Amino acid sequence: MVYTSTTQQTPPDRKPDALLGLKAIGAYLGKSDKTVRKLIRTEGLPARKIGGEWASDKTWINEWFSRYKKSG
Repeated sequence: MVYTSTTQQTPPDRKPDALLGLKAIGAYLGKSDKTVRKLIRTEGLPARKIGGEWASDKTWINEWFSRYKKSG
């Protein structure tokens, strides 16, 4: 399942363990802020805006990455 909305891309049935900000997401994935934004927008990286800033959870990112590797 891929979440493609740009305003909310988190699985609706999952609550986060600990949210990561954009820079932390980038550091975790080894990507720049710009690339992380593009992955959110075009590849369905699960994230949501909180207070105007993108945030995600490592569990969501790991699940997305597993699917992303298989499809790519």
